[in-house]
Amino acid sequence: MCKRFKFLLAVSALFISITVVLAGCGGSSVPYKKDDTYKDSKDNFITITAENEWRVKGSQNSEANYKVESTEYKGDSHSVVAISVKEKINGSDPLLVVNDYHYYILSPRENGFSLTPIGTSHPNSAQWKEFQEGFKGANDKEEFLKKEVANVNKQNIFKKTN
Repeated sequence: MCKRFKFLLAVSALFISITVVLAGCGGSSVPYKKDDTYKDSKDNFITITAENEWRVKGSQNSEANYKVESTEYKGDSHSVVAISVKEKINGSDPLLVVNDYHYYILSPRENGFSLTPIGTSHPNSAQWKEFQEGFKGANDKEEFLKKEVANVNKQNIFKKTN
């Protein structure tokens, strides 16, 4: 009985050790950190309030809090995020999220990140449906995401200010 107890104790300790090591290996997949502030060319300022929450101050006193959710569409460094309005501060929305969600390819940059729009959660969003089909059919997901970013003219580039 004592040998069995020692064996179970050793196996439990090994399992816990492996879990701790693996949990420590996983880094954040987003190219920003909490409390960082970024600015785009339209003078929108994004403050990262949590890994999945942004506060955006735009022109003409527009300000809102957004929820930023990861999706299953990921490559090595590029990923797709769904952005929704959590709270409009002054009754306005600087990112103009019309439907429940707007989908963007989040790409790391040297001094920040970029957001490339790829559709909305509206049921008739042809752009989002085409993206989903193309992604599912792509063998190299990262290469597909890079091509999508290169093919879209409208891209918001945010540079770190602090």
